[in-house]
Amino acid sequence: MATNSILISFNGYPHSMRSLYLDNGLANLASCLLKEGHRTVIFDYSTVGIIKELFPDYLQKKRVEIMRLVRKEIKSNKCVSIETIERVRIFEKETEKEKDNYIKRTAFQLSEYIKNNKIDFLGFKLWSGEGFYGSLKLASAVKKLVNIPIFGGGPQVDWFGQYIFKATSDFEALAYGEGEETIVRFAEYVEEKLELGQIPGILYKAKESIVRTPKKLIETFSSIPLPVYDEEVYPAIKGNNKIKMVSFEECRGCPNSCNFCVHPRKSGKKWRTKDASLVVDDLEKLVSKYNMRVFKFTGSNPPIRNKLEIAKEIIKRGLKIKYSAFAHVKGMDRDDYKILKQSGCQALLYGVESGSDKILKESANKNFNGSDIEKAVKDCQSAGIAFLASIIVPQPFETETTLQETVDVLKRAKPDLVFVSAPILEPESSWSINNEKFGFEIKNREELFYKEMIYTMKYSYPVLLWDDIAEYKLNGKTLKEMFLQAEGFTRRLSQEGLSSFGSDDMYLLSNSMNTDMRAVLSEVQESLSMADHEKMQELANNINERIK
Repeated sequence: MATNSILISFNGYPHSMRSLYLDNGLANLASCLLKEGHRTVIFDYSTVGIIKELFPDYLQKKRVEIMRLVRKEIKSNKCVSIETIERVRIFEKETEKEKDNYIKRTAFQLSEYIKNNKIDFLGFKLWSGEGFYGSLKLASAVKKLVNIPIFGGGPQVDWFGQYIFKATSDFEALAYGEGEETIVRFAEYVEEKLELGQIPGILYKAKESIVRTPKKLIETFSSIPLPVYDEEVYPAIKGNNKIKMVSFEECRGCPNSCNFCVHPRKSGKKWRTKDASLVVDDLEKLVSKYNMRVFKFTGSNPPIRNKLEIAKEIIKRGLKIKYSAFAHVKGMDRDDYKILKQSGCQALLYGVESGSDKILKESANKNFNGSDIEKAVKDCQSAGIAFLASIIVPQPFETETTLQETVDVLKRAKPDLVFVSAPILEPESSWSINNEKFGFEIKNREELFYKEMIYTMKYSYPVLLWDDIAEYKLNGKTLKEMFLQAEGFTRRLSQEGLSSFGSDDMYLLSNSMNTDMRAVLSEVQESLSMADHEKMQELANNINERIK
């Protein structure tokens, strides 16, 4: 007997272009189910069309008025009036009501589909923020209409695990770690071939306690089949409802131990790679089957040898693609960069995090220094590859001196793009586990991580209007104050002549379109902030046409 399932991604309103990319994670899970003889379909609600659903004409007009008013006041007064804040609050209640109506409509449509197609179970990908509580609402609404097993997985489970059961009782089990084998085991559980306790890498409720089964990493990364993007399996791919840039996973695992990161705990400290010939086989299939030619390689810290072997194989086969990837500051020379460029690499993303040797060593636990950063930028750019640097501000032990050191290193190095983020305290990171050592003040750990789990960043609004989490501080600053400092540091870099607005994926997209990134980014941000469905649809049509 084979099961029939729906894999669901509901990430709320698409506040950035990234929300509109194809979901390679669910495409991977679908391919694993299909390989074992099960049937499945992906319902991806993160589309251009959801803009119109969540902001019908009457509400979209109000949004434009609100956004223009907020911008005008900040430009004139550097702040937002109490009256405008109250208008924003009332407007947010209206938008929340519309969102709830959309979720009810979607739940009804899902329940009808479940009945008509004899669906056996649902699998939700749980995102953060708006996508998290929206998914919980949707799961709850469906559960009230039809009795069906519902499972959850995704980034939010890796971060918050058992805390999720405090917010919902609608999920039979939650998957953490790697989901490709787990989703097949869930299908076997539904078939009554397994008990939940026999499935590795999950959390589930047993009476009054929460059971966490041991994690099991996939031993042979090459055993995961090619992600499936066929229209009958992934209907959202039809037309231009999604941006058809593909996230492509070329390796897993990371041997480093950055103090702020939980990735090694999720995917292991040992690299797991595919043979270069198999990687390029997959790329060729995606090109020939789906006409996909722009790829964001997502291995978080791919080994240099594997990266070069893949590049050489791409060159050998004459495969014409464009891609970006993650890279480490140390380990490559100019000849290596030239090989990557010849294979189609357009940009490399580096976790630089700081330019201060003290911060790099004592806060981030990086094994390089400012001089290494400058050399890497020079070597990378000499091959015609863009050097994109991520920075965290503020960090533990940060001072005005260390911030100036970061500015000085970046001014000398001149990376093509720098983007700054505030420090988020992830539950299992070294920063979190050893919070006192790193200067993080935590009032109540349980309360903090529950609030972090349900926290929603108001991307469309200035940081001044964001909510705060008072349960932790760093260097005496609340989370909101840290966001404001990161925002201020971004402006500071811009004043120093450094490009600091954008992202690695937007750089790759604009490069693939032979278009200025700031122009594309500006259009995208304006369309999404104003909930302009028509303009966003026009942009999606243009982008997909030009990156084919």
